[in-house]
Amino acid sequence: MAHELPDDREGTRVHFKILVRDEHPDGSAEIRDTDGYLTMNVNPDGKTLREIFVVIGKAGSSEALLDEWAKQASNRLQEGATIEQVFRTHVGTRFGASGQVLCVPGVKSCTSVLDLISRVVIERFGEKESA
Repeated sequence: MAHELPDDREGTRVHFKILVRDEHPDGSAEIRDTDGYLTMNVNPDGKTLREIFVVIGKAGSSEALLDEWAKQASNRLQEGATIEQVFRTHVGTRFGASGQVLCVPGVKSCTSVLDLISRVVIERFGEKESA
């Protein structure tokens, strides 16, 4: 059963930018960026992650799917799943946007937005959970 979260809760917001290199058929290339935010909210104890939100700068179908994934991840956390159970399987997933990461200390590149988010969450909350 999911635990009720208070209306006012502590959280952390992480800005990220992924530089993506698009190769064109004529041999030219273009660099574009995917800009977004990961919000991680915790229980009143200030230690246990209970929900995440992901916002990507441009709206579209893949961003809507990412939002739904974040809701599912949050629901699993609230039902008692561990950080490892929810996020470990997404480390290394490969699909766009992937590339060099800016704005996230300790992460130089990612293979997808899910890879990036999962690595950030595991780094910040995984060890605390198993300690």
